[in-house]
Amino acid sequence: MNSPRPGTLIAIAIALVSVLVVGGGLAAALTVAGPLSVSLALAAIVSFIVTLASGAAAATGFVFVGVFKTSDAFRDPNSPIPTGALVFSLLVCALRNRNGDRYALGWAGAWLPATVVLTFSALFIAGGDAASTAKLGRVVILSILPGVFAAAIFADARQRRLFLRAVAVVGGVIGALLVSRGLTDGLSAVGLTLFSENRIVLGRALEVGCIAALAASNLTARRGIRWALVAMAALSGLATFFSASRGAVLALAVGVAVLFAFSLRTRRERWLVPLVAAVVGVVLFLTVPDSDLADRYLSLVTPGADVTIVQRSLLVSASIGTFVAAPLVGGGLGSFVYAFTPSALPATYAHNILLELLGETGLLGSVAVLAPLVVIAWMAVRQLLRGPDPELAGFLALFASMFAAAQLSGDLQINRHLFFFAGALWPMVVSPSAVRAGATAVRRPTLALDARRFT
Repeated sequence: MNSPRPGTLIAIAIALVSVLVVGGGLAAALTVAGPLSVSLALAAIVSFIVTLASGAAAATGFVFVGVFKTSDAFRDPNSPIPTGALVFSLLVCALRNRNGDRYALGWAGAWLPATVVLTFSALFIAGGDAASTAKLGRVVILSILPGVFAAAIFADARQRRLFLRAVAVVGGVIGALLVSRGLTDGLSAVGLTLFSENRIVLGRALEVGCIAALAASNLTARRGIRWALVAMAALSGLATFFSASRGAVLALAVGVAVLFAFSLRTRRERWLVPLVAAVVGVVLFLTVPDSDLADRYLSLVTPGADVTIVQRSLLVSASIGTFVAAPLVGGGLGSFVYAFTPSALPATYAHNILLELLGETGLLGSVAVLAPLVVIAWMAVRQLLRGPDPELAGFLALFASMFAAAQLSGDLQINRHLFFFAGALWPMVVSPSAVRAGATAVRRPTLALDARRFT
């Protein structure tokens, strides 16, 4: 299978960014029409374009949805309407891949027990109130189903490579905008954003872009493209720090470590991560120490200095208390807001996926949800121990980064990318031929270059 030309990949990525920016401008212009109209208008534009492109383009949009926010219509970090539109695009693209149906059915079957347990928890344990049923719907539609569609889309090795490059380009462009703003305007106490979007969404999208760029650089033998991807990784990685998302920074560190641990050990790959880390470290050393941004990261080791860390400790205590009261089934899906305090905001959650599952669904729900994630990670690691494969290592790094981020922020809905990348891993670990197809397509250009070098 021939690899897509770099010009095509860049054109698709630029088109996606343009659509999001234009859609954001339209949202700002239509704000007077009401939040629902604005959301529907932007969602329709984005979903229509990415559906016409490819599964990789739809997956790229799913990663970056919620980043370009220009009005109060997207105050909710879950962005249910735009995300739902992109989930529909993923469905259409999954149906277009005729070879991916068996992978999608297999991954859907793996999540059937968890779906049953979560439904029982929301309807019977929590009583089926509005908060519980709404969370159940969002978890199933915005988190579990995208992973099923990813299993079908990424059964195609070409879509996997296209996705890594597209995400790298979009992340590099956003990172360049944020880095230039930070170097010219300075760093604020709350971190840099594009349009005052939620830093959790922005930070995670940037760190995914950084890891994807490093993974994509391992998949090409063309020196110019490799250097461009490394530059994009440095920009998106630096912007991740500037976003002030502590969970995203932790996710970036874990993801890069996993990628480096399982990547090919050749001279070409060994210098990538140290080089990017050195560039990011130098810029951070010159810009961060005298800013309020440094205090935010230092608050992780000085908890009393940051009010958010104090609040997180209260959330942890409430989660543990709910679990102790009902260790088998928990308080019910979506019930944490009432367990914390009756006057809490509806978006209140434990900021830790393990504590969230234990507190709301107990041991039963925790095992049902975490079992597919643990199994897919174990299968990927076992496959990599048998033989190196940079493509599988890249997607495993993305999955590991999202799991790390889920320990510091987000709930089951916001952590939808964790389930998405788990589904992307599924066809690569259950079908060795799929992995070999991706590895073969990468190695052929390398052999061609080596032949030209010695002739």
